[in-house]
Amino acid sequence: MTSPRETYFLYQEMIEELGRELGMPVVFIQKASYKEVNDLLRDKQVDIAFICSYAYVMGKKEFGLELLAVPRINGKNTYQGYIIVRKDGNINSFSDLKDKRFAFTDPMSFTGYFYPLALLRQQHTDPARFFAETYFMGSHDNAIKAVAQGLVDGAAVDGLIYEYMAAKDRSIRANTSIINVSPAAGMPPLVARPGLDAKLKERIAEIMLNLHQRQDGQAILRRLQIERFEPGNDQDYEVIRKLAQQVKNNGY
Repeated sequence: MTSPRETYFLYQEMIEELGRELGMPVVFIQKASYKEVNDLLRDKQVDIAFICSYAYVMGKKEFGLELLAVPRINGKNTYQGYIIVRKDGNINSFSDLKDKRFAFTDPMSFTGYFYPLALLRQQHTDPARFFAETYFMGSHDNAIKAVAQGLVDGAAVDGLIYEYMAAKDRSIRANTSIINVSPAAGMPPLVARPGLDAKLKERIAEIMLNLHQRQDGQAILRRLQIERFEPGNDQDYEVIRKLAQQVKNNGY
């Protein structure tokens, strides 16, 4: 959910650790969109993947994606989306974004697309009629930077990514404000493609769920600001299913 360079930096050590524990090479593949990753999983071109929550919901429905693990962050295994705006833009509510420039993340993103669409639905409108211009930034960190740098007036982003970036870079909070927070939903999970060898799947899950118990694993998790991985609960994603259905029922 971050740009390719940032994702590689954050996850390379974890991928290498997984390979060492499995005793086999693990190939790290990145794609430009959530849909492309789901397509690889469906076509058995990749075995496991970190994906967006809505991508999991759709993948489970369409071809049987399986939950392997979810991150626990700040004592929770749920997260929320933010609508953020320029702090100096005189924008205090979602309604104030009328005729402004707005950044989405990805068409398969819960926080970066379907949540703002639900807000628009409440106002009986759609992106084309409400915003002056809209963009798909491809990643949450790019959307956050676009607001902070004044390239757009607002954006829909993953709250986890926002908090991660704000902790690293003071200019994020100095230049942006949060005006809306989405309902809590299941964390973006680690998933397995249907048909993956059961013993391999079980071993991967075991490694990830016990990563926090090893000193080297703890260091990797700290850099990601993750406390540990836990078994996922499909019911945590029901709020996404309901929100997406509401949006689709309205013709978006």
